[in-house]
Amino acid sequence: MITIYLSSINDKDNEEKFIEIYKYYKNKMFRIAKNILKDDFLSEDAVHNTFIKVINNMKMIEDVRSVKTKSLIITMTKNSSIDLYRSRNSERNDVYDADLEIADTENIEDNIISNIEYEAIVNEILLLSEKQRQLLFLKFVHELDIKDVAEVMNMSYSAAQKGLQRARAKLIHNLSEKEVKKVEK
Repeated sequence: MITIYLSSINDKDNEEKFIEIYKYYKNKMFRIAKNILKDDFLSEDAVHNTFIKVINNMKMIEDVRSVKTKSLIITMTKNSSIDLYRSRNSERNDVYDADLEIADTENIEDNIISNIEYEAIVNEILLLSEKQRQLLFLKFVHELDIKDVAEVMNMSYSAAQKGLQRARAKLIHNLSEKEVKKVEK
């Protein structure tokens, strides 16, 4: 697969840089995509799309292992995954109807509940500000400690800690509010 990517790079220095990026980040990128998409094939598509974006933005990358590069690649992977997630959900309704006819009713109920909960959480996260989304993503998807989150986000430790507290609180509040509205109906 790397050969395909390298064929679109004209500069020898950028080829070497890309090879290093590919080897260093490909597994991490796949884990990020898998956490969002919950599907191996879609995750591979998201990683592929991200590598194409990386090739198009090689000038932004100076040091492959820097925090800035890590943050850039994490953000690109996250955005590619979210784009695929959104497009999958728009296509999902047609496939979902066909699956309902075949599946066992008990499994259907469990799957629906799990999907609704997961989608509700993801949709609420997507409604948060970009900064809050990134903080939550770095902390809970990448499992970075607060010190590393602060470094990636280019903020102080206390600002990252407070930002995470506020993002979590807002997410919990929004989810609780939706749950109350469901019960009231």
